[in-house]
Amino acid sequence: MAFLVELVACPGIKGDRTLQLIPRYLQSECRAMRRVVLRALVVKSRRPLMAKGMRFLLPRLIELLPDADGEVLGMTLSVVIKVVQSMDVPIASPISLQLAEALWPLFDNESSYVQLLSIRLFPDAMGFVAEAGKKPLEAHVQQSLLPLLYHLHDENQRVAEACQETMLQAATFLKKRKLRRLLKKQRTWAVGECLLTEPSSRADEYLLQSLLYLQSPQESIREAAVRFIAQPQPQLLRRQQESALWLWNTDYTMWSPRVFLPPSPSPALGTPRAQPCQGQESVQRGCRGEAALLG
Repeated sequence: MAFLVELVACPGIKGDRTLQLIPRYLQSECRAMRRVVLRALVVKSRRPLMAKGMRFLLPRLIELLPDADGEVLGMTLSVVIKVVQSMDVPIASPISLQLAEALWPLFDNESSYVQLLSIRLFPDAMGFVAEAGKKPLEAHVQQSLLPLLYHLHDENQRVAEACQETMLQAATFLKKRKLRRLLKKQRTWAVGECLLTEPSSRADEYLLQSLLYLQSPQESIREAAVRFIAQPQPQLLRRQQESALWLWNTDYTMWSPRVFLPPSPSPALGTPRAQPCQGQESVQRGCRGEAALLG
């Protein structure tokens, strides 16, 4: 491990042979080796000049992001953030695509630290991409919207705030003006309605993705998923009913009929109370039946 001592202590980047060896060690099957190398890179990347010289490591670092090890993920994200933010030229399109594709699944990571870093890094994948790479990147940004929407309800306030900022930038990147306006006004429930007005194939995909959030360990996110699925959208009623049927097969001990109703607006706003749709009423009846059995 003598090379790591040299790596951390070395004040320069140019001609640093140890850095050229790093990709090999990052690909090592030895988890302990990867951790030691990443710890050294975390220290080295704290200096902007050093971080700038690590740009060639980005593809290898991004390959580590699907790793299930929370410590490896946290260190990798920390280094990638420093490297990306040290750049004064756009990221090559293949790397920005690779980064965006690896980041948005981490929004649901069980570690709030990993969540926070990945959510904060995602705008850089959008902002630093070369102009030619923006169109291919749109699909990944689109896929990030639903996880960001649900984590606006995250119990960790820092995660929720980071989602607000990142989703706002995603709306700007995708040129979704209405979505951007709603986010600026922090009309969270209207944001969900806005997503469901998109083309039916995409809205259907959102509803199917939402089923995963019904199993979230956070009650606030589970409730948000149920409200989203039950929102009145006539063109999507069939899919909503399929989703509700799936929900009926889950453990109802965690649910209450009230979670299917959108939150009542403040009386001061003068907005009428929203009424449950057909899907909401049928699911509520199912919940009441289950409650009676449990009671």
